Amino acid sequence: MIWIWALILGGLGFLSWLAMTRWVRRNLLSHSGVDIHFATTEDGWHLALRRYLPEKKMFKEPVFLCHGLGSNGYIFDMSRERSLARYLQRQGFEVWILELRGAGLSKTPAWFLRRNQETAFNHFLEKDVPAALGLIQKLSESNKLFWIGHGLGGMMGYAWAASMDNDCVCGLITLCTSVTAHPTSVVGKLKPLLKMVPLMLGTAFRSLARLSAPITAWCGYPFFRFFAVRNGLEKDLMGKWLVNVVENAPGSLLRQVLGWMYTGEYGPSIGEVRTAVMIVAADSDRIAPADTVIPAYRLIAAQDKQLRIFGNDRGDDHDFGHVDLLIGIHAPELIYPELGDWLEKRATRLSG
Repeated sequence: MIWIWALILGGLGFLSWLAMTRWVRRNLLSHSGVDIHFATTEDGWHLALRRYLPEKKMFKEPVFLCHGLGSNGYIFDMSRERSLARYLQRQGFEVWILELRGAGLSKTPAWFLRRNQETAFNHFLEKDVPAALGLIQKLSESNKLFWIGHGLGGMMGYAWAASMDNDCVCGLITLCTSVTAHPTSVVGKLKPLLKMVPLMLGTAFRSLARLSAPITAWCGYPFFRFFAVRNGLEKDLMGKWLVNVVENAPGSLLRQVLGWMYTGEYGPSIGEVRTAVMIVAADSDRIAPADTVIPAYRLIAAQDKQLRIFGNDRGDDHDFGHVDLLIGIHAPELIYPELGDWLEKRATRLSG
């Protein structure tokens, strides 16, 4: 009798997951007006790049958007209104969104190769980024670009801008990018599990997120409080984020990044960054609290650097978390304009 009920519940769970995956994903991916290109890495990966061309291009340098760990490019384009990419496109920037190996629409070199194969930070930096930037520079006809990275995408931006051989980045914006672990953060609270990290082969974030999407769409904030503040994100958008954005994380990459945070031995040489930098954090971010982001500001050698922390205690009308900073209800009115203004002041305006 028990196994019959187990089969019934399992079947209902599978049907719920299938419905959410098919309907919500189809609803999100139906957006038009985006050109999709693929950049091939030296080891055979085909990386998806979404290109957003403005009706009238106002600035010479394109803007390059890079997602973080366990995520994909849709974090920058959840809907026409909740889209940093489309906001910058309307401002006259040419915008590109990269999906790293194992994420989103990027394709493996061979059909039998796992999407979450052994992947380390240097694979992104030495193979994915050069292939992507090479294609962007060719099609946009610009040797310079602005880099905006969320989480791990910002960490990669630090590493790339710090290299003396990679001077194509004329400006860098990092969003919720931790450079150390903190006891109050989710990562900090998991520190006792550090000894288990070497045993991790990977995490099935994608399947867990899709299975939990119906529950989240029903109960809302209590299930989503680690990613957004109360009333910062609608229930239906929470479900869309879980179904469309969350990706698996390779164990090798998790071990590397968590090791940096716990030991304090951060991989990229942040002190070597001399390009213009804007560091953005949120007081209510549970994934990357402001205290884990601020040290980067002290380390960076650039003269043109800015630290912006959003929150009620900082004089803002609203608080933000890790996800709603980009796709939340108040992101278009508070976050996007500040990022756009920072870029416009440093971009080369085209004549006419």
